[in-house]
Amino acid sequence: MWFAFPPGAEVITVEQQTFVAEAMDVENRRCFRAPAHFAPRILAIGGFALAGEITDKTLSDISDSSTPDGQAIEKLTQELAAREAQIKGLQEDYNRSRAAELALSKELEEEKRLRAAAEAKAAELEEQLEDAVPPAAAGKKG
Repeated sequence: MWFAFPPGAEVITVEQQTFVAEAMDVENRRCFRAPAHFAPRILAIGGFALAGEITDKTLSDISDSSTPDGQAIEKLTQELAAREAQIKGLQEDYNRSRAAELALSKELEEEKRLRAAAEAKAAELEEQLEDAVPPAAAGKKG
């Protein structure tokens, strides 16, 4: 199972087993492989996280699915990674929606400003028209 080091960390020891960075993930974090049954201990340490996709495709993951506990941990870890990806996607959707809302809000304010300017100009032209056409001439029909 792949894990990502927090910035500045390069080594971790879990149950007297030392792990060092072996690869980089797509988020440009240093990553290491450890058995899945260490996942709860590693992820409980601040800054450590599941790694993203590893950029070096020649490196394989460590599989620890030989025991029921290992299988359960592997399954739960995969579910956690899927939920984290889902949350990230939802956050991106929210950010896009919020940006669109702000753009529409600015557009609406500009439309309101233009409408107010047009109404003021129409009132001014009406007043000029009333001043230009004598009241008696306005009432006469051809």
